[in-house]
Amino acid sequence: MNMKLKTTFTSLTIAIAASLVAGCGSDHDDLPPSNPNPPAAQAKGKAIDFYLAGATVTFEDCNDQTTTTDATGGFNYPNDCRDTALTVTGGIDIGTDLPFSGTLKAPKTTAGNLNIASPLTTLITYAGGAGDSAAVAAKLGLSGKNLLTLDPMTDAAALKQTVVVQQFVDQIQKALIQLSTSGGGSLTPEQAARAASAALAARLEAQTGTVDLTNIDFIQAAVQGAVLEAKNDLPASMQANIEKIAANTAALTAAVIQEKVAAVNTALSNITIGANPQATLNALGEKLETVKATATSPATANLINALSAALMSTTVSAADLQALGAAVAAGNLNQIKDALADVNESLPAGSKIPDSIADDLQQVDLYKNYLQLVSLGLNGGTPYNIAAIEGSVVSGNELSTTGPLDSVQVKLNKVGSPFEGNFSEARVGLSYAISGGNTLDLIIDRVNMSFDSNGTLTAASVPVGATYAFRGTGSPALVGNSKNNLQADNLTVTNGAVTLPIDTFLNKLAGTSGIPTSQVESYRPKAGNNVSIKVALGATSSTTVRVGTGTGDAAKAATSIGINTSTSNTLAGQGVSAVLKIQQ
Repeated sequence: MNMKLKTTFTSLTIAIAASLVAGCGSDHDDLPPSNPNPPAAQAKGKAIDFYLAGATVTFEDCNDQTTTTDATGGFNYPNDCRDTALTVTGGIDIGTDLPFSGTLKAPKTTAGNLNIASPLTTLITYAGGAGDSAAVAAKLGLSGKNLLTLDPMTDAAALKQTVVVQQFVDQIQKALIQLSTSGGGSLTPEQAARAASAALAARLEAQTGTVDLTNIDFIQAAVQGAVLEAKNDLPASMQANIEKIAANTAALTAAVIQEKVAAVNTALSNITIGANPQATLNALGEKLETVKATATSPATANLINALSAALMSTTVSAADLQALGAAVAAGNLNQIKDALADVNESLPAGSKIPDSIADDLQQVDLYKNYLQLVSLGLNGGTPYNIAAIEGSVVSGNELSTTGPLDSVQVKLNKVGSPFEGNFSEARVGLSYAISGGNTLDLIIDRVNMSFDSNGTLTAASVPVGATYAFRGTGSPALVGNSKNNLQADNLTVTNGAVTLPIDTFLNKLAGTSGIPTSQVESYRPKAGNNVSIKVALGATSSTTVRVGTGTGDAAKAATSIGINTSTSNTLAGQGVSAVLKIQQ
């Protein structure tokens, strides 16, 4: 065959083959078209303190779309969402089996195969973003590790710092929330976590070299910075003295926070990474109990709650508060008593901290031996629980009753041995301010109480010889008026709640003041009034009493409250403050 014929034949064969392919399209319609630019694999991430299961992940730069993490903290990015910052809230920490109350952040960055949201990436976010990842890692002793993509559950050093940082932030978060509550505010966990993380990131940036997270000076600076970071979210009443309050809070709490952070740091000093997350947790064993104990400790909140009057003071010495905090952390009762006495020397009479608090501060992790204040009722109506009472100071959450306000019911339970002495008695104070009107302060210098074997209040009375003292601010003004009780007054007790009869008290006021009953009526809260009210219990000449709220791990000291009816008659006690609206 000549060359020309061979070439022609080959060309013909190719042409026929092409024609056959074109004509048999029905046999190949299901073949996908070729794509020279296949889509990138879907990005994935992990939410980690230990892994957070059931947490909510928000993709901030993708229209705030959300997803939920799986049992090991995993999540998928939405389609077409790769360049985004992350926020993680809620969920359960699989290491401690506790709800996660913090907030994790990850800075805006282009997602890779695995993207991490952890306490360490939160610090990177507040330090300035992804570009600061290496610097933050170096400060934490993790040089060379990419904290934005490294799963801490696969790296012992990173896991230790992750958990220690979160416990550090958690302790400051608790301090901020309680500080706000003590001032009548309602700082949210998210706001507190933001302030705590931002302050810690700022302190890291300010340090040179590797940072020791258990250093007390570093901790004190971080707490002080966190209070200032939270300034705009704290109550208006704190704004004018926020610098002093920040310094006081840091001085008081630093040693207690150090003790908690150091305990976790020591417990996690030797971590064995297992073949899978559960194996790692199993290897940690009892070390997780230390983490859990720190995460659930109410110590910082109890400390701030018990000393709130001192923290708000412009006259108290920060050095005295620091000494008291150190004594509390050491658990030395004699040192606590001495330091508390020093703190009280600089406080005005109406704001002094009860000496009985010393025993509770010695065991600040668990408040015990106290008179539990359970609820507050108005005019015999359905009582309000402590959460509602404490929340009533926020506009729109006020307690409510119909007017006039004739009585207040206070439910009390005896937990352990709250009275130091042989008598179950206390001074009782009642104070209320009528919006746009008068303010009345009342102190009963002795109220005897009886409790059954379950600790439920069964009877209360004002004995013969006890004194009712009044002070009225407004019109007409009443200062230093008092009345000795010539016969016992039995106070009504129903279902463990003692009734404080305002109607009876005002009648006694009329008898001691020498003014007409018609004028005393200006001190009666009436329909249409908003009323700020305080109820407190304190020491008598024979005994003292500690007052608290909640039970078990949730128990804590009640708010320190001062009431005075004259320069020589003051009550420094514990109780509750509330705001109520009296309806028509």
